[in-house]
Amino acid sequence: GSGLVYKPKWKVGYEVGAEAEWFVSNHNSLSFGLEYRQIGCTFDYKETGSDYNFERTSELERLNMNYIALPIMYNFYIKPHLALKIGVEVSGLLSAKLHEHDYGRMADPLPGHNGYSPNDDVSKYVWHDYNVHQTIEKKNDFKRACLAIPIGISYDYKQFMMTGIVHIDLNRLYTYDKIYIPGGGMSDKHGLRNLYIGITAGYKFKL
Repeated sequence: GSGLVYKPKWKVGYEVGAEAEWFVSNHNSLSFGLEYRQIGCTFDYKETGSDYNFERTSELERLNMNYIALPIMYNFYIKPHLALKIGVEVSGLLSAKLHEHDYGRMADPLPGHNGYSPNDDVSKYVWHDYNVHQTIEKKNDFKRACLAIPIGISYDYKQFMMTGIVHIDLNRLYTYDKIYIPGGGMSDKHGLRNLYIGITAGYKFKL
């Protein structure tokens, strides 16, 4: 959505779970699932800075959001093994971790040389590289529950099934209506929703 200050890009996550399907007729069924999934995004963001005693690059790498989801799906079998799927899903946020990467080099003064000054002779500094990865918990910045409409298709062969589903979240993610933009101004959060595609493989058996 348009709500993120820094441009998001697609990323790959994972999904595991189980589903029970109940056939109402030969062509119609309902399914009830329990799923654990990781979704999120990467960022097209890099900031560089330098002064007489440092050179720094900061990057936002990715946002990983982990959910537990309860989908209820209606399945219409247009052929014996090919079904169209639509439903409703409630999911709860378990964690949201933002991964950052800072790297560059810094200068330390030689013994007996106190403090820094733009007029100092840089030859008196000892330069060293640094490379820091950090993870920041952002769970409190997002709403804990999401309501989504999953739409997709599935195909099963013998006891194996492939499914592709597009999940469209109906509610906004952020707990705030607006967020401060570096450099001034405020950004609206009305466009910020999850949109993710799930491609899964499963094994079916009768209960």
